[in-house]
Amino acid sequence: MIKQIIALIIKGMVVGGCNVVPGVSGGTVALLLGIYRRLIEALHSVFAKSSWNLLFKGQFKLWWQKIQGGFLLAIFIGVFLGLLVFARLLNWAFELYESLTLALFLGMIIAAAWYLLKSLFPLRRIDVLWLIIGLVVSLSLFFMPVLSENSSPLYLVLCGVVAMISMVIPGLSGSYLLLLLGNYTLMLEAINNLSQGAYQEAFAVLGWLFLGCFVGLIGMVKFLAWLLKHYERALIANVSGFVLGSMLLLWPFKQAKEMLDGKVVSYEYLPLDLMNPQHWLAITLFIIGAALIVLLQNCKPKIKATKESN
Repeated sequence: MIKQIIALIIKGMVVGGCNVVPGVSGGTVALLLGIYRRLIEALHSVFAKSSWNLLFKGQFKLWWQKIQGGFLLAIFIGVFLGLLVFARLLNWAFELYESLTLALFLGMIIAAAWYLLKSLFPLRRIDVLWLIIGLVVSLSLFFMPVLSENSSPLYLVLCGVVAMISMVIPGLSGSYLLLLLGNYTLMLEAINNLSQGAYQEAFAVLGWLFLGCFVGLIGMVKFLAWLLKHYERALIANVSGFVLGSMLLLWPFKQAKEMLDGKVVSYEYLPLDLMNPQHWLAITLFIIGAALIVLLQNCKPKIKATKESN
């Protein structure tokens, strides 16, 4: 029992940490770790009328079992710890070793896309169509203008809604959408303030973001539970397209092309140079990232998308 709880907390930390990386979807990581379906079902139970009836009747044990409270608590503890730990670590890594960090996550993303697509083999025409739709939508995000930073409460709530919707939909990166909305740096600073004990400054931002996340969660969890039940193949194919599209954002060999309010809003992408030792180091980290996903896959049952999709 203790081992299971520790394993869930660690998985939650991985999901929470990956949510901090622009271009990496926590939902995709949860899917690869084998906890996505259970997470959506548990969250769906939290908001179900029958669960609230049990709670209001004082049947706390039955309510806790129905919502899979132990599972959700372990995952959310892990996500919170992952955000605290990885926010500082990734902030440091991106400042000093941006290209190498991107190479590591690019390897993870490509391996993730392979496993998602492999679960659908043999591909059908409708699977390819959903994959292309996801790819087109994902690539279109790169042409969206980056907005300026805005710390007003209403805008932070909106950012929280958008971030949560993207976090629970595999393939969409909540951090990247926050980057487009202009508040990614603000979120990282708030998380760092929280880990350093500056609670007032942290919650002035995170409090409104969490409120938006809660609103977004309520709005999406029932829809996702329905999709998983009736259109699992279509969802996984669409997610695979999103994941493939996010690879452009993680391409490690690039340089700043345009800046806005001190943040890079567009890049000039550079080709792989095998004569550059730094590029070979990036290739090594790319392989390590892919190997990490392979290791995660071997530690859990294979993804199976057996349900039919119209």
